[in-house]
Amino acid sequence: MTRQLDFIHGTKAHLRPLRADDHYRIRQIASQKIVSQNTSAIPHPYPDGQAQIFVGRILDETKPMWALDASHVGHSDLIGLIGLSMPADDYELGYVLDPAFWGLGYMSAAVKDLIAQNPLNVASVNAGVFQDNPASARVLTKAGFAYTGDDEAFSIARNAIVQRWRYIYTYAQ
Repeated sequence: MTRQLDFIHGTKAHLRPLRADDHYRIRQIASQKIVSQNTSAIPHPYPDGQAQIFVGRILDETKPMWALDASHVGHSDLIGLIGLSMPADDYELGYVLDPAFWGLGYMSAAVKDLIAQNPLNVASVNAGVFQDNPASARVLTKAGFAYTGDDEAFSIARNAIVQRWRYIYTYAQ
């Protein structure tokens, strides 16, 4: 399914569709061990050329993925990524942020902005965070996500199964 992603005017960072040249910043962010270890899918070390492949796939398939663009406040035009995937029957929220911007409210604002926009017009959005990453759990609860239980996921960077907390955001009908 091809869809045109909208630019979302965010409260701290704007959410814009990815561009082909974003692979440079994505590589810088994803190459950091502290970033990859907080995800299931980012390997560490991050392979050369992987960011180009990632961006190419997102653009070719028009997957719902946005760059957090903070250039309007004097920062980089890509400080993180936020997106929705559909690994099963429900949409799953995923995000990464350059550690230089951790604790400054950028991801909390981005998640709230994306949820408020509901660009895919979905009924609910799921998310999971590793239990040793409580800051990411706070991002979700600040945005109105409700805790639904625990599960586990394999982390490529850790080469291990990691316990997760699961959350859901349900839109009012």
